[in-house]
Amino acid sequence: MLYNKQPITLIFSIFAILSKGGAISVTRDDLYPWAGVLFGRKKRDMHMLRAAFSRGCPWKSSILPNGVTYKSFANVAASETALWQWHWNQSILDSLTGRAQATNQHLYICPLAVWRALEIRCYNLLLVAAKSVTDERSWHVAWHGIKCAIRIIESMDNHFQCHDCTEDMRQSMHSAAMHDGWQVHANWLTRAVAEGIKKFEEEPQDKVFNWEGNITSTEHFNLMRDGKALLEHARQAKILRSWVISHSTLITLMRYGQNHRRRLPSGHCESDGHVDMVMMVFTDNWAAFVEALSQAALNFGFECGGIPGWTDQTMFCRQGQGEIEINNADKSYHLDLSANPPSQCLVDHPSAQTWPKLDDPNPERLKLPCPRDPMAFMNHVWAHRYHYMSCFALPISRHDAAIPLTKEDVDSLWNRSLELQGSGFTNMALYFQHCKDHPLSDYAQDLYWGRA
Repeated sequence: MLYNKQPITLIFSIFAILSKGGAISVTRDDLYPWAGVLFGRKKRDMHMLRAAFSRGCPWKSSILPNGVTYKSFANVAASETALWQWHWNQSILDSLTGRAQATNQHLYICPLAVWRALEIRCYNLLLVAAKSVTDERSWHVAWHGIKCAIRIIESMDNHFQCHDCTEDMRQSMHSAAMHDGWQVHANWLTRAVAEGIKKFEEEPQDKVFNWEGNITSTEHFNLMRDGKALLEHARQAKILRSWVISHSTLITLMRYGQNHRRRLPSGHCESDGHVDMVMMVFTDNWAAFVEALSQAALNFGFECGGIPGWTDQTMFCRQGQGEIEINNADKSYHLDLSANPPSQCLVDHPSAQTWPKLDDPNPERLKLPCPRDPMAFMNHVWAHRYHYMSCFALPISRHDAAIPLTKEDVDSLWNRSLELQGSGFTNMALYFQHCKDHPLSDYAQDLYWGRA
């Protein structure tokens, strides 16, 4: 069979097993920068990829390292025994997956080979994670690699299924994939992943290191409080010029004014949990900043450094099971103009039931610096993720699918934004007017313009 949902289901079940119930998000494409084209909505990119799927692979081409052809790789990848005889040839997988490359020449030449190589890398990393349950850093690096690869696999699956294509186009894509017996999923790989999952489940629970999803809302609040103290110390010491929160941390605070996401009237609650704090810093010398902050962090209860496989323009600071992710704005004038001078975001204490006024001296509350123009800022950060920005005010899934909200949910989000606005904090109210490409975008606009 050319295509079977079961293998994807098995691979995706790794998420539930490794995270042990904690929701984990992929917020960066640092391992595979080229993959950004898969998550955008540029018709040119979609057309080129589908054309490559329907054209089929040029089997005799030998643009892989050491003169290896796509056909040779396909034959090896179809056999578990043959593949492990090639385990030493990491350059083949690196070439096909385009690790750390801005472009991947194989994506529009033989996308099925890229797909298969990512599956193989996923399985390899699963084995690494299973062997590294007591090694925090190795486990985290392997798990991050799995998350990134699975996200790309799912996107390629969506392109291959091509739900908006004509029947003729779909048939041509499937026919090309069947050429010379090529299969998108190999049975041995499915079995191997299933066996890997079983072995991982058999690990003693007290040995498994769970990096994400096991800190409470209060612990995360304390992480953000201490993270702010650390970055403010760095700013006052002239180690950096300014800093703002970013990515999912920014979105959560603008939407809810708290570090955890409240359940909406329909019962829906955004899945990404409170596990980290993401920020962007503006500094004149990133290397000097990293060195100085790493030393200062010890006095604030943090241990800072990099993680192998991540870009060297990102550093991490751990505090227990919590983590702050610090990204270098790299002197980008686009980010600088939209971030500075910063506005204020509210982090109300998790136990709070009401929204405090701006001048309320309540110590159980944080004010964090937010970008002056959040939408312009995140449009630059998420330039390759159109679906994140098309309806900035409302929750959207990571895979270009609208979350099934009700009008009551949108009312609740709108009212929270108005309450935050009334207290002087950055919020989503202004962006309801720009909402589009969402089932409730018209209703969101009506709320903004007073028509609802």
